Amino acid sequence: MKRQLFIFIPLLLLLFTGFFVSCDFLLPAPLGRNNPFDDEAQIGRFNVAVSGTDSMVTNWDWHTALSSISDERVIDKIRIVHREGSRPTGIGLLFDENVQEYTSTSEWSFNWTDLKNDEDHYFALYAHEKGGLWLAPRYADKYLDSFVNDNNYIFYSDNLDANNDPEEFKIYKVSETPFTITDVSNMSAPGFAIGDYAILEFKIDQPVFFDSFLLHLNNPVLGSDENLTIYSIEKDINQIFDWTALSSDNTLDYENSIDRLVTIIDGANQSIDISEIANRVSSLYYSRSIAIKVNDSFSVDVSLWTLDTHFWGNN
Repeated sequence: MKRQLFIFIPLLLLLFTGFFVSCDFLLPAPLGRNNPFDDEAQIGRFNVAVSGTDSMVTNWDWHTALSSISDERVIDKIRIVHREGSRPTGIGLLFDENVQEYTSTSEWSFNWTDLKNDEDHYFALYAHEKGGLWLAPRYADKYLDSFVNDNNYIFYSDNLDANNDPEEFKIYKVSETPFTITDVSNMSAPGFAIGDYAILEFKIDQPVFFDSFLLHLNNPVLGSDENLTIYSIEKDINQIFDWTALSSDNTLDYENSIDRLVTIIDGANQSIDISEIANRVSSLYYSRSIAIKVNDSFSVDVSLWTLDTHFWGNN
C-alpha cells in the first residue's frame, strides 16, 4: 500500500503542475468556425507582421457574433500568448508580459516590443466562449531578422511607365444610380457625386504593417467641406462577381470604418492618413483594396493621386 501511495502521489503532483502551468486541460477539442469566408465565423484570421527592428504586430479579425449564434457560443474574450523558439503550449497567466487579453471586438492588433532578433517568434490566439469553453488555439509565427529594413514606397495613380507595373495603383469609380463602374486611374477629373465610391487597389505582395499610409489627394480649393467615409474591402475585388454587392455586409467592413473631412480651410492638394484601414486590408483581408464613399459631391484630379507608405520588412 505504501509503495502504491509513493507512486501515486508524485503522479498526482505532476498532473496538477501540468494543469496550472500549461492550462492545456482547459482547452477542449472544438475549434469554433475556422473558415475565413464563413459569415458566422467570429474570428476570421490571425497573423503577425514585422513592425520595427525589434517589434512585431499581431492582428486578428474579431467580428460581433450574429444573432443566429446561441449565447453560450458567443466569444467574450481572447487571449494571445507569445513565445520564442517554439509554439506556446497553454493560455498562460495574465500578469505575464508575453500574454495579452481582450474583451472587445473593437480591439484587433497588438504591437510586441523588445523582441530578440534572429529568432523565430510564435503566437497563439485562444478564444473563450460565454459558455465557459476555451477553444483550441490558432497560431502565427515569423522570423525577426537582425537586418530588417524600413521601407518607403510611393504608388502613383498615373504610373504608365513600361519599366513599372501599371497595375500597381488603380482607382475605380462606382456609381450606384445608375450603376456604373469605371477605371479612372488616369482621368484628370472624373467627378464624384454624392453616394459614389472611389475604390483604391494597390499592390504589395505580402502582409505588412504600415507605420504610415498617406493618401495625397489632388483637389482644388473647395467651396465647402467634403466628408468621406473610408472602408476596408474584405474581398479580392477581382473576385467580386457582382459589383452591385459592393455595399453589402460581406464586402465592406462596416464595423471599422473611419470618417475624414477634406476642409476649405486646408486648401488644395490635401493628404489624409488612412493607416488603420490600410493595415486591415493588408494584414486581415489581403484584398489590398479600400473603398471611399463620397458623402458630398467631390472634384479631384485622380490621375495625380499618390499613396505614400512606410513599413518594415526584409525587402
